Amino acid sequence: FWRNDLLSWVTVSFGARRYVDDIVRQFGGARRLKLRSSELANSITSTMRSRKAFKALQCRGFSFSFLRQPKMANCFVRGKIDLRFALAIDRSLYYPPRVRTALDIHERRPRHLQRGIGWALGRRIQTELGTVWFILNLQSDVASSASSQIRGHFRGWQRVLMSSVFDEARKASADLIALPTAHCLARSSMWSDGMPQMMFHIYDDTSKFFGLKRLRMRQSVDIETVLFGDSTPASTFWMGAVNSLCRKYPAPFATWL
Repeated sequence: FWRNDLLSWVTVSFGARRYVDDIVRQFGGARRLKLRSSELANSITSTMRSRKAFKALQCRGFSFSFLRQPKMANCFVRGKIDLRFALAIDRSLYYPPRVRTALDIHERRPRHLQRGIGWALGRRIQTELGTVWFILNLQSDVASSASSQIRGHFRGWQRVLMSSVFDEARKASADLIALPTAHCLARSSMWSDGMPQMMFHIYDDTSKFFGLKRLRMRQSVDIETVLFGDSTPASTFWMGAVNSLCRKYPAPFATWL
């Protein structure tokens, strides 16, 4: 059906509601004149199914694309980093008008990951505890954005990303997820000038939210992810069982709304 016909129907059915009207205007890309009712219905259904997952993550939710093996820019990542995931902004998805305006400015500046919301880098290692996915770098460009619209809209990105990583780990039959403690990270060469307080929130508070336990391993793992950084061995990590994490915190769908 024609987009204008749908807009007319929305106006009659819902009244002059800017949010609903804006969704219809943006759906499938603003340049498309015709829309498929099945596409819109599927997007709404997927979005409704994701609401429960977002609620469990104590996050209001946002549109995103989940990337496997994202290409990082402006940084050199060690070759042994074999786990790479990211949440990305996708302009074919829906974002409120003020967020879209802020993103236009935000995306003009160099970023670690083009249109990245947040990323997770790590290593898959066989240990005495089983197959462990060590997530060694959990960061975001939007978290440090100058725009309060962007920071507010994507609040909770680290919980959404980690729940998606849990799901990937389950599919790969990993046994445990592990994150380094902020205290251990502060020793890495990446933070030679001092680690921002925000990193304690991203690593320690996120781990506590998911109920990960602080454990000390017999073996040490190098938590350095930067190519030219010095090795930083660590044996204390936040750890949790993959299957139980997936049951409690299912990953939201990468939906349009």
